Amino acid sequence: MASVKQLKKKVKSLCDNVQNECYVELLFGTSNEVELIWSIMSRCDKLQQETIRKINSKESKRLPAKERRAYFKTLSDSFYSKTMGFINDMNTIIP
Repeated sequence: MASVKQLKKKVKSLCDNVQNECYVELLFGTSNEVELIWSIMSRCDKLQQETIRKINSKESKRLPAKERRAYFKTLSDSFYSKTMGFINDMNTIIP
């Protein structure tokens, strides 16, 4: 597993990429689904804040090393699957 610092950087980077794609679609796209795009951006922002909060939680720091690895693995898998859901939502919007 990468360090906690690297994990936070990757979370922020992936969320920024999704939000940037949403902005590009809003500015230059032909989609009329403006509310849905804003919804994706809002959900992505909430997911980022929630994931960073879980990474920084004191409970995760108190776990033994093996359980901590499993905790972060589960957290990163969940984050990745939700982010892929946002990307799939964007792909259905873009004509």
